[in-house]
Amino acid sequence: MLAIIIKDLHLYTSNRSKYRLIQFSIVLLTSAIFFIATIEYFSTTRTNPQIDAGHNIFTILVSTLFITITGVITPIFAIESIQDERHNTNFDLLHLSRLSTVQILLGKLTAILLASFTLTLMTAPIFILSTYMNEFKLRDLLTCSMVFLSANILFILISFGLALRLNENILSCSYGTILAIILLPLATPKPIWWISPLAILIEVVKLENNPKVWLNIGGHFVVALLLFILIKQRLASKA
Repeated sequence: MLAIIIKDLHLYTSNRSKYRLIQFSIVLLTSAIFFIATIEYFSTTRTNPQIDAGHNIFTILVSTLFITITGVITPIFAIESIQDERHNTNFDLLHLSRLSTVQILLGKLTAILLASFTLTLMTAPIFILSTYMNEFKLRDLLTCSMVFLSANILFILISFGLALRLNENILSCSYGTILAIILLPLATPKPIWWISPLAILIEVVKLENNPKVWLNIGGHFVVALLLFILIKQRLASKA
């Protein structure tokens, strides 16, 4: 399984100019959002001291990073991973190895999570500044991390499933499905509103304990597990 992880990580970084562009774009975007939000909110607090500038800045920053990495970058990595195996007929070779279908999927999933974590880690200095201005506790930061993890796994598996089933317009279908899950529930009443991982993330940064947050994170993990089983069976049937 380690060989699959290393191979997929090399796939994402093999086109260095593309990967560097992604890194630069994420850092530039988060930096711009941070400084614009900081200037805007701190100028607003002069006329309205009741506004919690640090909290609002962190909310905008974490939402931007979530949509950028989890909603935009992660599906690209997932689709490239499957397409590389399909174009090079590597699935046949993988099935001939000692690796099980579960190990193959777990290896690919882990590689994408590591690549996404690396991109997130590059924005750590900006988040440290944002957290310093806020009253966030370590527990809340860990909860945000779990929202990122559950949504990442779910969206990776959605992209895997579409890449295995479709031959064209894969990225468009993937973006359509993922952005629908993120954004459409926000325009609905609260029972449906909670389907969106972004809604859960916003609820976490409200600094209020809400048990529904963990209920929905668990729900995303359950859906991801069901998708994992379905994808595993599809790969096994092709073996």
